[in-house]
Amino acid sequence: MSNKEFLSFTASLLSILLFSTAPAFGAHPLLTDDTITHTGGRFMPDGKRVLFSGSEAGHGRRIYVQDLQGGTPRAITPEGYGEVSYGHLGVSPDGLTVLVRDSSGQLALCPLDGGEPRTLTWPDKTYGFVRWAPDTRSIYMRRVISPATGVVQIYRYELATGRTEAVRQVFPMPGSLGLVGGLLLTPDASAYFYSYGVILSDLYLVRGLK
Repeated sequence: MSNKEFLSFTASLLSILLFSTAPAFGAHPLLTDDTITHTGGRFMPDGKRVLFSGSEAGHGRRIYVQDLQGGTPRAITPEGYGEVSYGHLGVSPDGLTVLVRDSSGQLALCPLDGGEPRTLTWPDKTYGFVRWAPDTRSIYMRRVISPATGVVQIYRYELATGRTEAVRQVFPMPGSLGLVGGLLLTPDASAYFYSYGVILSDLYLVRGLK
């Protein structure tokens, strides 16, 4: 994958298209042509494959990998495993592992070369995945620690030891709805980006109504 390509879904979510961002768009190749209903996808770090989640008729959702040149998608998880959050596939920087959620909402590590997913003892489903650490030995997670103010705590979780470290807090913008959405974190956790909502309104005074 180059920086001039991106993925898109057909209206039915049955197929994935490969779009070019170059000035001359040209044709949009159909990347997938199967009976899978696709619910999320992303390029692999090697730029040669696509990872996506989906389900076939009569089967539970799974994670699949497919070559950019086409071919048959290969399921890498048992049924019941899907993206870590809607449309979000947590692939490790080395491309060897993907973070998924099982049917109960628990996080699990799945090797892309085969093997059973390993459920993490922490965090539980109340924690949201943010990103992998560059060393692939840890992941960053988030959790709202103050529902009244919307303050979010970011944690670093070591996969091998289960050791958890509070890294930093993210505070909603003054005057916002108190929600931190679309949180992105730099690899060293030194900076972050997020979206927020604001309700704008005007107050009118009306006299003489009967």
